[in-house]
Amino acid sequence: MTPLKRRLAGIGLAAVAVPALLVSTTSTAWAHYQTVSQGYDYAVVYANHFSGAVCDKEADGHSVYAQYQTGLSIYTITDGGDAGCDYGNWSSDPASSFRVCEKVPNAKDYCSPWIYT
Repeated sequence: MTPLKRRLAGIGLAAVAVPALLVSTTSTAWAHYQTVSQGYDYAVVYANHFSGAVCDKEADGHSVYAQYQTGLSIYTITDGGDAGCDYGNWSSDPASSFRVCEKVPNAKDYCSPWIYT
């Protein structure tokens, strides 16, 4: 193989290896933003795991809330059905799991499964 062909082969290998390395080292940070939904209502946990939001997107008169498991505590954010979403943050421990629930009068609340962050 000529020196030019060796050099081009090395450049080609670097062109493939460097982007693969960048994706493998940065994708874990991007994966921490998560959503969970129950019907059209949803909750999010942000990448820092110390903040989130809950959004009531159903015009049914039922409020929604999100629960965030933070160590031994559960932190709750409620959205009463107004336009937009309600936000919250906590300082104890990062959220390890969360879910969204819809309050249903005279019945058990409808909840999504707990999602691990």
